[in-house]
Amino acid sequence: MEKKITLYDEFISLLEEEWQALTRYSLPAVEEAVLKKQKLAAAIQTLEEARKALMTRIELKLEIKDQPLTLKNLLRMHTYPINRDLAKNRETLLEKIRTLSRMNDQSRELMDHSALSFKKSLAFLHATVEKAAAPYHADGRLGEAKNQGRLLSTDA
Repeated sequence: MEKKITLYDEFISLLEEEWQALTRYSLPAVEEAVLKKQKLAAAIQTLEEARKALMTRIELKLEIKDQPLTLKNLLRMHTYPINRDLAKNRETLLEKIRTLSRMNDQSRELMDHSALSFKKSLAFLHATVEKAAAPYHADGRLGEAKNQGRLLSTDA
């Protein structure tokens, strides 16, 4: 559990790094942070698999069959000298997970907002080019189109 807490701390640090890169609109820094996050996520996944295997061994040893064994259930079932430390680590992990979720949502919202702003900018440029290239004069007379090229609108 302590290894997992350490990995989660590193993950939070990487999310902070990613946030800084996103707010600076630095694509290379974002890509670097994403690669680091992928490696760290793989390490966390490996640790999670080891935890599941340990919980399965504990289930077999304690002959628990009616419910899936979780740390919370284990703490309730038996009183061990290390329960206090396990409960503390469990709460720490839950807090780290909430922090990760909040930071991830924050980054996702920023990216969504930026994408929407970019799309609106393209729509504005498209409308401006359309007006500038229109064959109509300010007095309403029809003339020849000023250019033959067109921008493709991505608005649905």
